[in-house]
Amino acid sequence: MKSKLIPDSWNINSGWGARLCSCKTKITDYMKLHGFCNIKEVPLTDGCQMVQMTISDAQDFSIDKFRYGLTTYAHVKLDRTLRVGKKYRVSIQSYFPERSNYKSTIHSRTGIKLFNKEINTNNVGVIYTDNFLALDQLTTNKWNKSEWIIAPLCELNYLTVGFFSNDDVSNEIFHHFSNNWVRYYYFIDDIRVEEYEGDEEFVHYDCYDESQVNIRSGLKDSLVLLFD
Repeated sequence: MKSKLIPDSWNINSGWGARLCSCKTKITDYMKLHGFCNIKEVPLTDGCQMVQMTISDAQDFSIDKFRYGLTTYAHVKLDRTLRVGKKYRVSIQSYFPERSNYKSTIHSRTGIKLFNKEINTNNVGVIYTDNFLALDQLTTNKWNKSEWIIAPLCELNYLTVGFFSNDDVSNEIFHHFSNNWVRYYYFIDDIRVEEYEGDEEFVHYDCYDESQVNIRSGLKDSLVLLFD
């Protein structure tokens, strides 16, 4: 079982700067200046496409002065349900450019989250959870393959890629970015979920009612109005 990054199967919240980058895209000076979809700087892993993801600062419209930020999520329904009693190998390729606004906390809180029901990732600010598979110990300016062997504790049907936060991380990351809508771009490709029957070490993937996942954002007319 494998899910590929193709537009007709992936729900990508394009409001926060997600882009499907293609080898057929003409690279403009503007793209080079702002660092997005520049396949001369970020080479494709294979094939002709990759997805550019965004982590962005947010203007502080809240009275409590916390900064929650805006991030990109890519969400897909799996071809088959992941079932209790079986093991699965989950893998992804990711590329984190070395930039002045880069912090290692970014990739340690970026990864894959599995859900037992569909969520709406359009116009989402930040998903708050610690229950995800983190892309840790990566090298910048190169493609890194991360993989995990998991044993689900409930049936899982959906997969989301993105930046998953908590209160401490939000304050660290989004204050670090500054007050001027600074954005950090990273890239993902070649996401796979495959049934596994070997003897390698695995982790249980915990489950709960993901309809209760904490999503912080309130939107109207493209303005951030409410954080609660």
